[in-house]
Amino acid sequence: MSAYRINKLLFDLQMKPELFDEFMADPGAVTDRYHLSAEEARAVIDVDATALSRLGTQPYLLRFYTVRRGMSNEELIRQLELA
Repeated sequence: MSAYRINKLLFDLQMKPELFDEFMADPGAVTDRYHLSAEEARAVIDVDATALSRLGTQPYLLRFYTVRRGMSNEELIRQLELA
């Protein structure tokens, strides 16, 4: 597992709107390109903040990603409390 790869993907999703669009259309292809493990890819695709936090995702990148994917502040806090 590599926290760096998850963080790189979330950073790129923030900085490259075309990548975010591609990710939304085919998330598996994008997570494969970043060489995420099955566990990492599932956490990113499912917006599992608990798992992403446990995997070492940088908090600011996690916050951006969850907001962009429509997660409420309350849900993010709830999931982080489980981490």
